[in-house]
This record gives sequence, C-alpha cells and structure tokens, in this order.
Amino acid sequence: MTARLARVRAVGGTSITSIVPSSSAEMLCMSWRTIAMSMRLKKTPAKLSFIRAGYFLENYAAVAGATKAGKLPSFMPGALIVPTVTTRDIGLTAAKALLDGPPSTHVDVIELSGVRDLSARDVAALFASKVGHDVAVEEHPLDAVVPTFTSFGISAHMAGLYREMYEGLTRGTIAFEGGQARAIRGTTDPAAILGGFVA
Repeated sequence: MTARLARVRAVGGTSITSIVPSSSAEMLCMSWRTIAMSMRLKKTPAKLSFIRAGYFLENYAAVAGATKAGKLPSFMPGALIVPTVTTRDIGLTAAKALLDGPPSTHVDVIELSGVRDLSARDVAALFASKVGHDVAVEEHPLDAVVPTFTSFGISAHMAGLYREMYEGLTRGTIAFEGGQARAIRGTTDPAAILGGFVA
C-alpha cells in the first residue's frame, strides 16, 4: 500500500504532516508498512494530522454506465450502510488541515465521512433520480472481485486490496476507530457527483 505524504513548513518552522491515501482500497486496507510508518512518525517531534476517509463515492464511477440499463453492480450487500465520502471533501479537508496550522495536540486524527452514510441501495436511488428510471442493486460475490478488477487492467495486488476492503466492510472489521479522533462530515452533495457520471 502506498500513500502520498504532504509536508509543509508552517510559521515558526513547525512541521505539519498529512497522510492522504491515494484510493479507498489503500485507505481501508492499511498494510503493516503503512502502520509502521505512522508509528515512526508519531515518535517524531512534528505535530501530525492523519486523515482517515470513508469509502470513496467515486468508486461508483466505474459501474455508472450500467445504471442506464437499470443495474448497479456491487460487491457489497445492497443494504449495507457505510461511511462514504467524495474525493472533493477529502481534498478540502486536507487543505484546511494544512492551512489551519499545527494541531493543538501532537497527533490529530480526522475521521472523514460524507454528508450522510450510504448503502448501495441509496446510491442506486440517487442514480435513478439522474437516469430517469429505477436502478436495482446487482450483488456479486467477493470471489469475483479479483478476476473482475484484473480484467480491467488493474494489478492483482491492487485487486486483492479491493477484495480485502469489500470483505472488511461487509464483515464490519473495517470501521473508524472513534476515541480521540475527530469525526468530520463533508459538504459535497453525493447526487451531484453521481449525476456527473451519467451525464
């Protein structure tokens, strides 16, 4: 798993570090390497801001075309509600964390979700409002994740991360930590984002 590391110098030379994963699979399927990196960073004197984002709404772009035929393929149960966020809100939150300056604590963990948590059925209903007819969730087994993603040209390693993500979300083993983390909700309307995929 990889992550983009953004580092800037604030007034007084204090270092602010924000780790923003480059895909929701990378965010939700944290590897030991990323965990080890986080632990090492926490031992430094730098004040740190970590953004933990929910499931990326933009993942639905890959299957948006199917909604015109009344289907929304999903590797998660249709009724499963998960924290879902747009990449726009992730970018805005990261930018705000950097512009606000160092957090008051040594480590600031931001758990970011969207305006509201969504299920695949909710997303199907939002698509339906854009395409003008009913859209039904078409559930697919987890065993189909890797062959489906590799058929799109995605590496087997990344496809495996996506399978791990879908399985973790379905079983409830992937979730926000809570505790001292700050829960923040984005402001971007998910319907507006999804509408752009079928325009």
